[in-house]
Amino acid sequence: MLKASLAVILKQELRPRSQPGHHIAVIDMVGRIMGDDLSAQIKVFDEMRRHRNSFLYEPFGFVSLHEAKEALCIASNFVEAIKKKLQI
Repeated sequence: MLKASLAVILKQELRPRSQPGHHIAVIDMVGRIMGDDLSAQIKVFDEMRRHRNSFLYEPFGFVSLHEAKEALCIASNFVEAIKKKLQI
């Protein structure tokens, strides 16, 4: 989802800086570019980002198989919507 979002941003000739918090900036930027088309998915994307951070950086982070499958489905739908938007 992050790479697809970056593709949208770069297509608009914008470039987020690689610095702490840049994933949040990418989510905000792609949300503004895509508008209402993906607003629900953008919200889930941000929740998934937070969950990922917990999983990686907190000692008791956990992702269930159900959450992983759901995330994969959401990501697949998101990438397809981006492809459609970019007409790839």
